[in-house]
Amino acid sequence: MLTTESTATLVRSLILSKLDYCNSLLTGISSELLQKLQKIQNSAARLVSKSPKCSSISPVLNSLHWLRISERIEFKILIIVYQCLHGNAPSYLRELVNPYQSTRSLRSQSQHYITVSKWNLKKFGFKSFEVSAALKWNALPLALKTAPTFSIFKSKLKTFLFSKY
Repeated sequence: MLTTESTATLVRSLILSKLDYCNSLLTGISSELLQKLQKIQNSAARLVSKSPKCSSISPVLNSLHWLRISERIEFKILIIVYQCLHGNAPSYLRELVNPYQSTRSLRSQSQHYITVSKWNLKKFGFKSFEVSAALKWNALPLALKTAPTFSIFKSKLKTFLFSKY
């Protein structure tokens, strides 16, 4: 019989690592596919916490400090944006993230927005990394965008995403 800690370690290494691998590419997937991935995470959470299937999953995920799948995707995208803006990402990604620069002086300049590209938003734009990253970043509070270090940003971001549900 495995201890709770051993079960959690196995679940993180065998299941959650697969759900997190390149999950930033999952932005814009259908709600049906997102729901299937969420069911996998919910089952894993119930396995670790030994919760019955009929119990609410939100308290279980909170007690394990696990973000929901949609928030995990958002977390990964925003981590990449932060790294791009601070020069810690590959150049092919940094090219996709451009700080917004107005031609005139605006109050919004201090908001640290990034430019939303001119993709065909109706067709597939919201599914592209470039557009979804800009929209997600621009929606963050200023205190989060101006975090001085990567570790502080990650910590504040996770707290912010937890507060969403």
